[in-house]
Amino acid sequence: TLAYAELGAMIPQSGGEFVYINKAYGSLPSFLFSFCTVFLIKPAAMSVVSMVFGEYFSHLVLGHATNVWLSKLIAAILIAILGIFNIVGVKVITKLLSVASVLKLGVVALLISCGVTVLIKGDGQITNFHAPYSFEGSATNPEDYGLAFYYCLFSFQAWNSLNYM
Repeated sequence: TLAYAELGAMIPQSGGEFVYINKAYGSLPSFLFSFCTVFLIKPAAMSVVSMVFGEYFSHLVLGHATNVWLSKLIAAILIAILGIFNIVGVKVITKLLSVASVLKLGVVALLISCGVTVLIKGDGQITNFHAPYSFEGSATNPEDYGLAFYYCLFSFQAWNSLNYM
């Protein structure tokens, strides 16, 4: 968010939130925050992302004939592989992440081109965008909205990492 951009411009030091909390509240809160980040927050986020990857990957390979333990095994293997890459060196993981970013952009470009092709051919249907059909079948349970907002907020978790350098 813009708050991290403003903090980074006002306090141009490496360390991210540690520096900001240290300047505002002192060394004990900044140490506690860093301790919780290293041992709780980042590992929990990594485990959630790995579990989602394990579930999606097992469904991709096996279809609906998958189970929870296979998804957890795939998630553990992913964490181990990424850990090994980080142990080998930062340059290796940087190249791997660059390749992954290019692949993601390629998939997005493929999806956009498929959508444009369908629109040009005239095979697409736009009735789903008309008012009576727009929200048909939508959830009305407040828990579902809370979960949707949680996933939206989860996607913003990396903004604070921009100010670590």
